[in-house]
Amino acid sequence: MALAELDEVDQALQHVAAGDQLSAQELVDVVITKLHNGVQLIAEDSIPEPWLQRFQAASVGSTRLAEGPYLRDFEKFVAVWQQELEHLKVHRAHRSSTRSQ
Repeated sequence: MALAELDEVDQALQHVAAGDQLSAQELVDVVITKLHNGVQLIAEDSIPEPWLQRFQAASVGSTRLAEGPYLRDFEKFVAVWQQELEHLKVHRAHRSSTRSQ
């Protein structure tokens, strides 16, 4: 079952993922932005782990500049990730409620 596998991964990463505790807005606020030809970019090295690896994996094939990824792409990534976490939370709550019946 997919939820069981996700639970195992979460438990295995608990001690590694300190940056994982940031809220979506805190994560966006912590990155360093820079203006390049009128477009907001982010300094990739300012993205805390594990978010940097997640963003890089999600961005494979995306358009970006050599100077850095677009801020709007990072904001979209964070928003979608947050939606997915909420969706997962609903599934876990449903699983818990069906087990206790």
